[in-house]
Formats: sequence, C-alpha cells, structure tokens
Amino acid sequence: MEPVKSQEPSATGRPGRLVKCQSCAAPITLRRDDHLVTCAYCGSSYILNRDEGPALSPLTVKRTLLPVRLPREKLADAAREWMARGFFKAADLDRKAEIGQARGFVVPLWGIWMEAEVHWIGQNRQSTGRGGGVWQRVEGRENHTSCWPVSAAGPTKQVFGLPAISPGGASLVPDWGGFVAGRGLGNLPSPGVDLMGHGEGVDVGQGRQDFDLDQVPGFTILSGQVPRAQAELHAHEQIVEFFRKECKRKADRVTSVHVRVDLQGSDLVFLPVWELPYRYRGKNYRILFDAHSGKILAGEHPVGKWDKVVVLLLIHGALGAASAIAAETLEIPELWAGTAFFGAAWLIFALWTAVRPG
Repeated sequence: MEPVKSQEPSATGRPGRLVKCQSCAAPITLRRDDHLVTCAYCGSSYILNRDEGPALSPLTVKRTLLPVRLPREKLADAAREWMARGFFKAADLDRKAEIGQARGFVVPLWGIWMEAEVHWIGQNRQSTGRGGGVWQRVEGRENHTSCWPVSAAGPTKQVFGLPAISPGGASLVPDWGGFVAGRGLGNLPSPGVDLMGHGEGVDVGQGRQDFDLDQVPGFTILSGQVPRAQAELHAHEQIVEFFRKECKRKADRVTSVHVRVDLQGSDLVFLPVWELPYRYRGKNYRILFDAHSGKILAGEHPVGKWDKVVVLLLIHGALGAASAIAAETLEIPELWAGTAFFGAAWLIFALWTAVRPG
C-alpha cells in the first residue's frame, strides 16, 4: 500500500536512482516509468527526461491543489458512519471495527481544459391512442466547458490495490470470505468514484488553490507515469464517450450523436487522499477518502452473516421454483423428491451459515 520509494528499478534500470532537486538540492528517488516527480522537501515539480541521464526539467504548467477539507481527526467518525449504512455490511461493523492510523497521499491529476460541442438527433414516440403512435424527430445542440482530470499516476490500483480513481470502477469491495454464493455481489461504484468533474465527482475546476506543500503536511506525494500528451488523448476519448452516453437519454430513440472537442490546454492538479485501515474479527480492511470532498473513493468491508443467509434463501427460492416448474411441465414426479431433498440441504446450509461464528 505504501508507495514504493526504492524497491522498483528506475528509468535507467537501476533501483532507487537518486537525483538532486534543482531548487533545494534534496534527493529525489526515481521509480521505473516515472515521468513526473515532486520534491518532498520544497515541493518543486519536474518532468523526467530519460534521454539525458535522466535529467529533470522544471514543470512549466500551472500547479494547483484541492485543499484538505476532511481533517485526520474526523476520519474515524466518517468511517463509522459509512460502516453503519448500506448493504452487505456486518451488523456490528461500526461498533466492533478497530480503526487504525490514517496515511495521507497526494495524487497528481492532469486537468484538461476543454470545450465540447454536442449535436444529437433522435425520435420521440407520441401516442395516438389505442396502442398506436408516431415517431417525431427531435434534436439538440449543447456547449460545455469544463476541466477534465486524468490521473497522472496511472492506474491507482497499482498504488492502493483498489481502483480508487478509475472512473466508474467497482470500488466498494465486500469480503464474502469463503461464501462463494455471494461472490461479485455488492461490487458497486462508490459515491465519488468518478472524478471526471461532473455528476457525483470532484469538479477540479472549482475550489483549487496554488500548490503549497505546507497545506498537506505528512502526506506522501505520488509521482506520475502518464505524460501530459497521453493524458490529453485519454481525456479526448473519455469526453466523447461520456457525452455519447449522456445523449442516449435525451430521446426515446437516438439515431445520431456528434461530439466535437476543442482542448484548451492543461495544468496539474493535486488531489489529497486518506487511506484509513481498520480491523474486524481478525481481518484487515481499508477505506480511501477523498480528503477534499470528504467522499469515499473506495472501501473494503466484511459481509454480515444474515446477508449471506438472505442470499442463500433467495437462491433456494429461485432454484426451487425452477425445479417445481420443470417437474410440473415435464411431468417427472421424481423431480419433486429431488427438489425437496435439495431444498432441505440448502436450508441446513443457510442455518449453519447463520449460527457459525463470523
């Protein structure tokens, strides 16, 4: 979970390659594939030029910071509030969880400023009564201006072990243990997982301050592996895909969507993230907080035993109904006996799940 500082090979193939900060002469440790680094002592940021040694070139784009609005001392209360609500969580999780020591990270994001022109054409169905209807052509034009962030640190799953900043990724991760019947259930995007500057996510065009290392004391500044040009290409693709999906809801039937994107430039945005570990019944879990908005980016949690029982009973009911229909339709009396035996075994398993510890 802790960002690797010297274990991975550097850009030149040597582990833990050190270079000096041009501003304060402090050492900066390079990791393999690093493209963007920030000095942990003075806060200066550099672009890595691998063709020259490697050499550091001062970052010339504007740097801003999303300020910390969720302080460390409020993390435990925020975590327990999250533990007490939602599906597939152990009933006593908020009371029995042992909260650990939080760690702060600062994730670099490329903020891509863009203007988008969207033109869509579709049809709406108008009823004429008695089940009839006619299709009427509709269309719309929209203009959007916003800042679209792309993680400069690359896939954050490599950093945190969770896809915390992967837009739309499954970031609520229930721990079903050995209960195979529930695997995959509850893996839903958490509030705030989409950092695209719209919807539930962080609007990186608002509330930013000039980057100041003193505003994030004790935080680890992550390096970046995604060049700005690559981020702009990703942003263009994501913007087009986003508006295409949005337009699908504009009419009953959408036949054409055209999106023209004009990139206006980019800068570097730093997002503070809290990693909060906790322990429950001998197992370790983590929650990742957006320290700016206070929302949970990703969270692991144990599943309660009664949730498992409910899942078993639902599966039992579905399989029992299917077997009964098959027995009646196919006129095979033996299926009734098989259904009864299978149902009894399944109910015993559900009872055992309910009474066993954990």
